[in-house]
Amino acid sequence: MNTRIDTPKPTSFIYSINESDQYWAQHHTGGDNARIVLLPDWEGAHTAWAQRIASTYAMTCQAEVILTDPYGVDNACPSFDAAAVFNQRCLNHPDQARIMLRGMAKALSNQWCNDGPLIFVGFLLRRCLFVRSRACGSRR
Repeated sequence: MNTRIDTPKPTSFIYSINESDQYWAQHHTGGDNARIVLLPDWEGAHTAWAQRIASTYAMTCQAEVILTDPYGVDNACPSFDAAAVFNQRCLNHPDQARIMLRGMAKALSNQWCNDGPLIFVGFLLRRCLFVRSRACGSRR
């Protein structure tokens, strides 16, 4: 017997890391075990795959999930090659990548409903690329 438990319908919103860039995000609520920022592969947060993964993480982890991507509202990544350049830049300059992730964490801090651990999960070619966690209760 298959029993399906659905999470509430996700809500979408726009947020800013700085004064000039805006980013699209979708908030999935599934519980209060953790806060997960999900960064999908190069195709971005608007794909059915990314939204399905966010919903699955919310349900499976009983967590809040915010699905977003680093490309901006009007800057969809045009190709896998462009994403590869972006990813390589992040790998070559981890301090700049950390600044971006901290900016996302700060900009999203008022969207969370709970204080569980903050976890970043990133994907490359639909495979998990990284997981980064912060201490429980930390909102910075």
